[in-house]
Amino acid sequence: MNLKKLIQRLRHVSQAFFFIFFVFVVVGTVCSFIIGGFEIIEPLGALQILIANGVPQTSLIIFITATAAFITLTVILGRAWCAWACPIGTLTEFTEYLIIKRGFKPMVERGSKTLAAVSKDRVWNKEVKYLTLGAVVLSSALTRTPSWCSFCPIGTICRGSVAGTLVAGAEMAVVGAVLAANVYEKRFFCKYICPVAGLLTLISRVNLFIKPKVKREECRSCRACAVICPEGLMVCEEKTFAECTKCFVCYSKCPYNVISISLIGRKISYSPHHNRRKTFQTSCKRH
Repeated sequence: MNLKKLIQRLRHVSQAFFFIFFVFVVVGTVCSFIIGGFEIIEPLGALQILIANGVPQTSLIIFITATAAFITLTVILGRAWCAWACPIGTLTEFTEYLIIKRGFKPMVERGSKTLAAVSKDRVWNKEVKYLTLGAVVLSSALTRTPSWCSFCPIGTICRGSVAGTLVAGAEMAVVGAVLAANVYEKRFFCKYICPVAGLLTLISRVNLFIKPKVKREECRSCRACAVICPEGLMVCEEKTFAECTKCFVCYSKCPYNVISISLIGRKISYSPHHNRRKTFQTSCKRH
């Protein structure tokens, strides 16, 4: 098995593990959980708690340490949470797989003659998730409660797994709406709405490790990476990769094999077949 397939298989195994962990083991809460006696608190959950009610001084050190653990992982790994562990990301990806298998094309991609045109057809701006983040912060301050917890689809999955039929049905409508949005555009919720993704993107701006790297002298600027990338990144032109979820689908599926994976500027892999030509223009029209 080559490295490209291995990375994706490992990622899918990781997704399955964390989905089972959060849904069936960590019941009722995902913002805060304990692994081996060590507590980890997701940054948005921590921010809401601080704004809504504050933290008792007796537990402040534990709270800071638990939050710092997640933030540190984000600084090192960027938004890897979204592609390797988030239950909603896993369900979304599975839904996209089913859509493709059924031969359905998201609305944004319909009518586009080439893959390059798809990246220009997006109506929404990915900065909208920062507005959602701001609204969550403001709402938590006004209501004195962690307001996003009432709508968070990740928490909904966990609560729905143990709730009664009626409550579960009502709460699962949130998850259904998130997954249904993929009919309009792939990863619509994750790219444009999710406040957790917004906060993690802000933190990931200081991430310096494990990033896609483009061999620019070989890149043909076909812009296919904007469609291949689940986050819609123009990988061949990207500078910060703050939005990158480290899924490395771009590395696995680049039609000209000009994307590698770098660790602090050092290549850890590169396909020796990067000079192999492909009839990509034909495939663009077909898609």
